[in-house]
Amino acid sequence: SGVGTVSPFDIKPPRDLSAMHQSRWAKLKDINVINAPHILRPNVVTNLRATKLGLPITPTVYTEAGWGKMSDLPDHDPSYYPTMDAYYPPSDGARSLDGGLSYRHLYQKAYPQWSLEQALVEQLAWLDGILPPNVEGILIYGYGTGDDGQDYGGNRELHRLMVQKFKAGTYNPPKPPVTPPARENWALCMASPVLPGNVNFRPQIGTDNIPLRTIGFNTPCLVWFEGIVKDKDGYRWLPMQIAVKGVTMRGYARRDLLRVWYVK
Repeated sequence: SGVGTVSPFDIKPPRDLSAMHQSRWAKLKDINVINAPHILRPNVVTNLRATKLGLPITPTVYTEAGWGKMSDLPDHDPSYYPTMDAYYPPSDGARSLDGGLSYRHLYQKAYPQWSLEQALVEQLAWLDGILPPNVEGILIYGYGTGDDGQDYGGNRELHRLMVQKFKAGTYNPPKPPVTPPARENWALCMASPVLPGNVNFRPQIGTDNIPLRTIGFNTPCLVWFEGIVKDKDGYRWLPMQIAVKGVTMRGYARRDLLRVWYVK
């Protein structure tokens, strides 16, 4: 997305992610440089402008490369990111699908042949392949901004694979991950209190923590069930991820106080 060959509208969660497959990654010959300023800004800012002014092409370092929301695209749909957040919850401590480390659940579905880190490195290699030859370095955004899935400084596996991919010598293609991708568990549901009033949805089991939200009568939602646990008093709690009106949370609700059923 952002190079003019694939649109967010081409992605159909939860099952059809074919628009993201590696075979669809744009070739340079297919990209209109003027329409892809996010990805190919060195071509415009450095090269085309220098040529117009009669200046030599300047060696360039490409900054703020990597993964992020692109809400300024002409074909941006305001519901796109909340929908993707609901189907593929942000991972690695991220608040939403933004930095590359937030995509672990999404990329398990889109690239089952790779780990998350392998997928990120393959995309960096793709970017390196379409940038002009005067780009001598790429700086990834960011290093320690973990809230948005961009704390690449702490991911040693990503560092190892980057060194392996970009050093001189023979590169061995990544092997498939040992663990199979997680099964898709999201379901369209309705949730409703068993008793009059609202039910608290809490970050932990028990009542000694502040609720994340309350769930009212007949609330439409997307739910990812994670099993069932008991507290010290014997009450059963539902650990789950729930998306209500585009906001996704992970927490617990008392099984005897909340009724959740599938919507056919």
